[in-house]
Amino acid sequence: MVVAALAFAQFQISSTIEAKLKHELSGLKGVAFSRDSDTLVVRYRTHIVHVQRQTKMKPVKREHLPEEQPTLTGFKLETYDFDHKATDPPRFEQAVRTSASYLRDYGSWKMDSVDRQIEDADRARYYYLEWGNRADPKVIAAIRRALESGTRPIGHQTSR
Repeated sequence: MVVAALAFAQFQISSTIEAKLKHELSGLKGVAFSRDSDTLVVRYRTHIVHVQRQTKMKPVKREHLPEEQPTLTGFKLETYDFDHKATDPPRFEQAVRTSASYLRDYGSWKMDSVDRQIEDADRARYYYLEWGNRADPKVIAAIRRALESGTRPIGHQTSR
C-alpha cells in the first residue's frame, strides 16, 4: 500500500513537470516527449553523431559509438525525480553546480546538469540539458524555469 502511494506520488510529480514543459514548449513544432523507465526525455532537432570511445589507453582499433546530440538550433533534455531528504548531502556521482552561470561549452553545443531539492518533499530532481549554440535563449530559459520551479539548490537551507 505504501509502495503504491509512493509510486503514485512519484508519477504525479513527474507528470506535473511534463505538463509544465509541454505548456512552455507549446509554441514549438516537432518537440518529442518520451519516457525511458523513470526518465522523461524531451528532444527537439537532434541528430546522431559518431564519437570515439573514451579510454585511458591508446586503442589499437578506433571504435566509434553513436551518440545523440542537438543540432545548432535544437536541444535535448533528460530529467527524473529521486528520493533525497532535504538534510542529505549531494549525491557523490553528481557534481552540483556551484554557480547558476556555469555551463560546459563543447563548441557547437552547450551542456548543463544539476540536482535540485524539491521544496516540502523528500525528493530531488536531476536534469541534464544540452542545446545548440543557435538555440533560442528564451526557450532554454523557459525550460529551466519549468524544471526549477518549486525547487532549490541541494545543500542550501531555506530560512523559514
